[in-house]
Amino acid sequence: MPSAPTPEPAPMQPRPDDTAADTDTLVDMGIIDEQPTPPEPDPEPADEPPADTPPE
Repeated sequence: MPSAPTPEPAPMQPRPDDTAADTDTLVDMGIIDEQPTPPEPDPEPADEPPADTPPE
């Protein structure tokens, strides 16, 4: 009885929600360097009136 050929593993394609977990795993394995998380920009103050407000 001939042995079946070993199927090739599917290429790893991280899902968007798994990106952080995959990155941590790769960092732990020493494959990649940890990327620092950029700081979130502060929301700019709204100097202009809302678009639905008619001009004076």
